[in-house]
Amino acid sequence: MKTIALASILGAAHSAKVTCHFTADNYIHEVYVDGVDKIKAGEVKCALTGWTKQKTVEFDSSATTLAVHASDAERGCRNGGFIMQCETDDSSSPWNMDTQNSRAFFEVASKRLNHKGHAALQNQAPPSTNWMKTDYETDHAVWETPRQTNHRWMRGSRWGGIDINGGICSGESQSTYNNVWWLRYNINTVKCDLTADNYVHKIYIDGEDMKHRVFGSMNDWYKKKYIRFDSSAKSIAVHASDAERGCRNGGFMMACSTPVKTSVWNTNTEANIEDFTVASKKMNHKGRHALENAAPPAANWYKNDYYAIGKQWDTPRRTSHHWMRNRGININHGICAGKSQDSTNNNWWIRLEHKTEGHPSNCLEWDCTAWCKYWIDEDEANDVYSILGCGGAGEGQCFCE
Repeated sequence: MKTIALASILGAAHSAKVTCHFTADNYIHEVYVDGVDKIKAGEVKCALTGWTKQKTVEFDSSATTLAVHASDAERGCRNGGFIMQCETDDSSSPWNMDTQNSRAFFEVASKRLNHKGHAALQNQAPPSTNWMKTDYETDHAVWETPRQTNHRWMRGSRWGGIDINGGICSGESQSTYNNVWWLRYNINTVKCDLTADNYVHKIYIDGEDMKHRVFGSMNDWYKKKYIRFDSSAKSIAVHASDAERGCRNGGFMMACSTPVKTSVWNTNTEANIEDFTVASKKMNHKGRHALENAAPPAANWYKNDYYAIGKQWDTPRRTSHHWMRNRGININHGICAGKSQDSTNNNWWIRLEHKTEGHPSNCLEWDCTAWCKYWIDEDEANDVYSILGCGGAGEGQCFCE
C-alpha cells in the first residue's frame, strides 16, 4: 500500500508526541516507526521477552506507519496475542488507537511455528524484506485484517498503561494456530467493506484494476469483501450486478473508513448516497457471464479524468432489498439503479469521486477567477459545461488573460 505524508492533512501545528504501551504473549521481536528500528535505537522501554510487563515506545505524531514483529510460544490465538494502546495529547490524531477499537486498520501476515522456541520465532523470514517500510504495498494474498485473540489473559487491566481488553493475532482467514505475526498500522489506510447481491465484477481505484487486491469472494454476496488503499486516492469505481430484477432483488453496499476522522473517505452508501453516481442496464436473468461482459457506458468510465455526466448517469436510489443488511457491513442500505432509471435495471456501473474545486461539476459555483483558472477548451468542445447547466458562462462573462 503506497503511503504519503500527512502534513497536508493534519498540519504541523497538530504535531504531538505519541506514546504506545504494548506487549505480546510471548515475545516482541521488532518495532519500527516509519521504517526506523526502534529497538536498535534503544527507544523501546522494558524487557521484550517478559510478556506480563508492558513495553513503551514514543514517537512524533507526524509518523504514518508502525510495524511490529511479535509471536506466541505455543499455539497462536489460543494461547497468546499482541495488545497495544497508543495516545497523544491531540484528540484529533489518528494515533489515538488501540488493538481493540482500531483492529480494522491493522494488517497481519503470519506463520505457524508452534513450540519452536524464541530464536526460531525471532529469526523467521518475514513476508518481504521491506515489510516494515512506510511505502511497502501489502498483498491481499498474504496480509489481512487480524482477528481478536481469544486468549483470556490478553487484557489490559493486567498492565499499567493498557486499559483495553482486545488483543489481536493471525488474520481472519488464517489459521488460529499461526503464532508468528508481522503487524502493520498505517494512518493513511482506507478500508472499504463491500458486497453486492449478486456479483462484484470489477473494482478500480484511481483507474487501477484492483480485483486481485480484494479480499474475499467477488461472487459470494452473503459475505463482505474488503479492499485497502491509500487515502490519497481520488476515486473508486465498481461494476456490480444483480442476477434477477435490480433494486427489487439486490443492490450494492459499501462502507469505507480511515483512522483520520476528517478524511473524505469516511463514507458509505447509506449516509452519503448523493455522492455516488450510477449508470445502469436492464439485463434481467441474463447470467453472470453476460452481466460481467456487458458494454460499459464508456470505455474509460472508471478513470479519474472521466466525467460521469449526461442522461446515462444519475444519483442511485436506495435499494428496497431487505436482505442487503447485516453482511458484516455496519449499515442498513445499499444502492442500485439511478433515481430516473428503471428500478429493474440490474447491471450497475458505480462511481464515487472526491471532487476538487476545479472539477467541472462545480462550475455553477465558480466566479470569474475560478472560470479563468479551471476552464478547459476540451471540456467546452465536448459540451461538458452545457450538460452541467453552466453553458458558456465563463467564456461569455469573464475576461481571462
